[in-house]
Amino acid sequence: MPIGRPLPACAPIGDNGAEPRPRIASSEGKERLGMTKPVFRKIDCYSVRVDGLDDGIAFYGKLGHALLWRDGEHSAGLSLPDSDGELVLHTDDRPFETCLLVDSVDEAIKTITASGGTLAFGPIDIKVGRYALLKDPWDNPLAVLDFSKGLLLTDSSGNVIGNQPKSEER
Repeated sequence: MPIGRPLPACAPIGDNGAEPRPRIASSEGKERLGMTKPVFRKIDCYSVRVDGLDDGIAFYGKLGHALLWRDGEHSAGLSLPDSDGELVLHTDDRPFETCLLVDSVDEAIKTITASGGTLAFGPIDIKVGRYALLKDPWDNPLAVLDFSKGLLLTDSSGNVIGNQPKSEER
């Protein structure tokens, strides 16, 4: 890596020529070290506001992101090909955000606030489950959601028609 070139914000440890940080792969290994079960399971989606859903789907389609689902004129999920996460387009008046999947929003709120975080908004019910926006002690946003109602069920055209049974969730 050339000297003076900054690392991307999400570069893994070790990309700067330093030794990679050892990873603890198993839950048994984490328990032996006294670590608790992680609150965040994965990044579920990157959500962005668009003025019109059709225009947003067309733009991101030109970038190679296929439509996975659509909920009327309100929101649509597009593929991120190397992930089961989604690029979510929405037309409501909220900022872009990265949503973190948790087992239970209500339990995540308890854990995060007990650890020094604060609840900024919610929790509220959403189509797939529950959502809340929290802040860590440094005022970074932590948007969390769960799939307590089940993943979205779509027809053959990708239109949302309900929720999948819990056993089919990703």
